[in-house]
Amino acid sequence: MLSTLMEYEQKHRSKTGRKSKINLENQLLLTLLYWKNYGNLLFFAHFWNVHLTTIDRIIKKVERILGDSGQFDLPEKDLSETQEQTCLVDTTEVEIQRPTEHQEEVYSGKKKAHL
Repeated sequence: MLSTLMEYEQKHRSKTGRKSKINLENQLLLTLLYWKNYGNLLFFAHFWNVHLTTIDRIIKKVERILGDSGQFDLPEKDLSETQEQTCLVDTTEVEIQRPTEHQEEVYSGKKKAHL
């Protein structure tokens, strides 16, 4: 992965402009840590002492470069072997106990739902 990033930087990076505070190895490490944990970008920004948007830009850049290289694509799933799955969600309404005093403060407005 690092060699792919280095090749891209050599070919496409212009000689002008500000260099990144985070070197290429750490940019790759940052992206891999983000993929592994999906951690908070504020943590990464604090850890590398850069702004939050810089972390976001680095992750997007590394994802784009690695994705465009085609070397790190996940294998395609064979959809013919997948099994149909069913998901059930309990959406029943459960009555809760309401106070007997000062009932008008918590009155829901539903018929027969208050004490």
